[in-house]
Amino acid sequence: MPAARSPQPGGSATLERWLRLLPEEMIQRNPGLLMIKAWALQFMWQLDLQAKVLQQVEELLNSEPGASLPVEELHILRGQNFLTKSSAAYFNNQARWRSIFAGKSWRSFLHRGPLCARR
Repeated sequence: MPAARSPQPGGSATLERWLRLLPEEMIQRNPGLLMIKAWALQFMWQLDLQAKVLQQVEELLNSEPGASLPVEELHILRGQNFLTKSSAAYFNNQARWRSIFAGKSWRSFLHRGPLCARR
């Protein structure tokens, strides 16, 4: 599955509906689907649960399933994960962590190389 794209405002209900159509075990094994779940949780202000899902994404990306992803997709998902963690840190009034995660996100997106400039 390609890397998840950021949802449009008001898309939380659609994301939740799509996720309910899929088997939970499929979602748990797929970092892109877990990112979509993390976004839906952010829209619902369930930041504690979102943090657990983001940790799952990170663990998947650092394990065998992550190693089998195309390099560009791996960098996109890492960047999205860090960017979402940065946003959650902002909402939790953790300025230092927001900056750290934002920097990591930026570095992950920079690793995409020349493709980054085309989009």
